[in-house]
Amino acid sequence: IDDDLLRWYAAEVREASVTALRPGAFEVGFGGARFGFVGDESPLSTEEPVTIRAGDRALLLQGRIDRVDWDDTKTHFRVIDYKTGKTKLGEHKTFDKGRALQLPIYLHAAAAVLGMEQSQGEAQYFYVSSAGGYTRKQIGGDDLAQQRDQFDQILTTIADGVDSGFFAPNPGGKNRPNCAFCDARDICDANLERIVARKTDDPRGAQYRALEGIE
Repeated sequence: IDDDLLRWYAAEVREASVTALRPGAFEVGFGGARFGFVGDESPLSTEEPVTIRAGDRALLLQGRIDRVDWDDTKTHFRVIDYKTGKTKLGEHKTFDKGRALQLPIYLHAAAAVLGMEQSQGEAQYFYVSSAGGYTRKQIGGDDLAQQRDQFDQILTTIADGVDSGFFAPNPGGKNRPNCAFCDARDICDANLERIVARKTDDPRGAQYRALEGIE
């Protein structure tokens, strides 16, 4: 642990030498109380939810951002989300079939609480351990704007599923990797993969299956 902390600190020092961005706020909450958080609120935190549009819907978001940096002139900002484990394949894709939404949403939220445009910012995962190699995975505001149609498609698909009560099962193939963190896995049918395979032509799942083509 001590070695990891020293290497993390060294990585922060190297980054500070090549960027004008400096740590501005930590634990920036939005949308009211966050379950499980104990600590001082950032001055940037707001009880108001952050609103994001998805088609004709206004989605109200709640969350907490690890860290927000900005430059002295406050013309550019950066969201940092710390990761202590290994890098994951999906985290190196922008949306990863609709499963990687944290950075796009945090970028949107940070712009809102700072009163800035998304185009002025970027958001990144910072892997702060030897296991993660102290690497960074980043999304820029301009990049997100260019892929806004895909982002809207993902959010609309999720919202449509919630509104209609349709939750398409997706165990992820052999060994059901997507089930690892599912609260309902202990009561789910042991034949789930075969059940899903039989429903590949079900028109109700077409919108959800279309997300498979989004990187």
